[in-house]
Amino acid sequence: MLAFFTIFWWYDVPISYVYNHGNTNWSLGAPDLTVCGNAGCRVLMGRQQAEIYWAAQSAWYVTLISSQFWHIWVCKTREESIFRHGIFRNTVTLYGVLISVAVMIIVVYVPFLQVG
Repeated sequence: MLAFFTIFWWYDVPISYVYNHGNTNWSLGAPDLTVCGNAGCRVLMGRQQAEIYWAAQSAWYVTLISSQFWHIWVCKTREESIFRHGIFRNTVTLYGVLISVAVMIIVVYVPFLQVG
């Protein structure tokens, strides 16, 4: 959740605008939204709102996959070093991690999979 809301903070959009305008804004066909943040007030058109929202969704997705990536290795080697335990012993885990990271990279960076 922190990564999701950090993107809105980065674009100087207060969190209240995310919660209070979620049903009508943050999509391609959204009406113009006047946002007043630290840098002053400005108008976000539908395309700009959608791009901010998509960036926030991507940040959430990358954070989720990255957390799961590190969690699998921490849970696997709680009592001994990862180097002594061996990373490549369990091929199912290794393939699962590689597939999840590959899907993450594809979904975030391949243009034809992105909306708009």
